Amino acid sequence: MAEIPVLSMTMLTAYVFYRYTETRRPGYLYASAIIFCLTVWTKQTAIFILPWFLLFLAIKKQFLSFFRHKEGWIAIACIILLLIPLVLITLKLGDTNIEQSIGVKNPNFRWHRVTFYFLALKVQLTWPVLILCITGMGCAIWKRDHRSIYFALLVIIVYTFFTYLKVKEIRYTIFWTPAFCLFAVLPVLYLLRSKIFYIAGNVVLVFIVIYQKIDENMINTG
Repeated sequence: MAEIPVLSMTMLTAYVFYRYTETRRPGYLYASAIIFCLTVWTKQTAIFILPWFLLFLAIKKQFLSFFRHKEGWIAIACIILLLIPLVLITLKLGDTNIEQSIGVKNPNFRWHRVTFYFLALKVQLTWPVLILCITGMGCAIWKRDHRSIYFALLVIIVYTFFTYLKVKEIRYTIFWTPAFCLFAVLPVLYLLRSKIFYIAGNVVLVFIVIYQKIDENMINTG
């Protein structure tokens, strides 16, 4: 049940790596590699970060250049060296966990696997929050806000990765919660130029947060 600390480490890794893609400074890349390994050591499921970053590099057209520079290979070497002990420990002591995660798939539950995490959204987020998320996604597309691509990829990778895993747990979707929170506040952010609408948007946002919290408490007590 280490999802909360893993999520914290994931967001730290994501921030540092994003800084690398913006500045191309090797220091950010080395820091990303080290923090990424610490995150995976916190819990192995954090390995989903790797395809997220690689896909983001591809979209930013930095994928090939990453492998053309020595700092890219240094970062890869650091990751391999730091994760080899964890891989050996997991293979030696984690037979049950490996079987639960990537064991033989049961074709009878294929549709259940595909829809599980989509259906989990209604448990995690109330309808007002979901509506805000969808609105925010639409606004980001309309305004061509490329900054939102990073978090959109997070949603896609989390869904794909954990849908592939054999074990299905609603708690795993906590990893895409920051992305949905971001999209939920985007409509208010885009109203920043209009003071009246910006204030009104913040008031609505506060009431929705309160509603979300009340709804969670009712679920937990009911």
